[in-house]
Amino acid sequence: MREKYAGFLPASFRASIVAACERSINAVLADNAVVLADTIVEKVLQPLLTPGDHAGAVLCVLRVLRLLVSMLVTVLGLVNKLPVIGTVNRGLGWLVGGHGAAGYLFGAVHPVGASSSSQAET
Repeated sequence: MREKYAGFLPASFRASIVAACERSINAVLADNAVVLADTIVEKVLQPLLTPGDHAGAVLCVLRVLRLLVSMLVTVLGLVNKLPVIGTVNRGLGWLVGGHGAAGYLFGAVHPVGASSSSQAET
């Protein structure tokens, strides 16, 4: 029965849970509630809750990073409103975008490997 319900847990974790349960039963039989509470917290609750704490911390860090990126995008978006810098930025955007589009279209129409292999066959 133990293997059926706890088979996915590592053997060391199962052994620590069994030992904690034995100590808990002994504490209940000895009427020592402090030892029982301490054992439950250390051996059962702590391994289950620690990953949740780490996940919450990661989510908080990601939220702060998202806030910083949105602030940076807002500030950099104001650059386009400046007369000279905004015009240069838009022009460079067109140039870089056009170059990328031309490379994509040229690569799709004339793949580099196909032209060299077709010449090798003739």
